[in-house]
Amino acid sequence: MESSHRSELVTDGALRVWLRTGPADRLIFVASPCGTAFGKASWVLRFRFVGAAREKVLGRYPDLSLA
Repeated sequence: MESSHRSELVTDGALRVWLRTGPADRLIFVASPCGTAFGKASWVLRFRFVGAAREKVLGRYPDLSLA
């Protein structure tokens, strides 16, 4: 699933809303060929909302580490 993403800070309030919508499908680590050349990637949450597939970029690696 290719899509463009905007980097946004994830707030506690946003996380609470996402938790109320139900379980998340998965947290994935995405790196494009161009990004890997520079050692960059993204943490992406893929989920379904009202039956539609959605994605939310949680942060960019290495700015947001696994820790």
